[in-house]
Amino acid sequence: MLEVFEEERLLERSVKIGKRVTNRMNELAASNRFSCIGEVRGLGGMVAIELVEDRLSKKPAAAFTKRWVETCARNGLIVLSCGVYGNVARILVPLTASDALVDEGLAIMVGFSSIG
Repeated sequence: MLEVFEEERLLERSVKIGKRVTNRMNELAASNRFSCIGEVRGLGGMVAIELVEDRLSKKPAAAFTKRWVETCARNGLIVLSCGVYGNVARILVPLTASDALVDEGLAIMVGFSSIG
């Protein structure tokens, strides 16, 4: 397994995927349209997005997170909810996913993005 990991450069791929996802989510978080994104953090292809009702109070948006995860699933994307308050979406991108597939997943996540 370690040989395949090296041969296929999966560590590099993980870093590239993580940057692609976190950069896109941070861009969205900077926009007024996506004020539900409180924080984006990650390690390689594992990214967490904290969803909040408002960025000032950082009040967890657990109900919204649940609806968002369910909507993603109905549209073919598996996202996990986690965190003490149930308001963190965890994205675990397969290291073999193409950039086009990662972009498709990002498009699904963006399709349902406002509280309410």
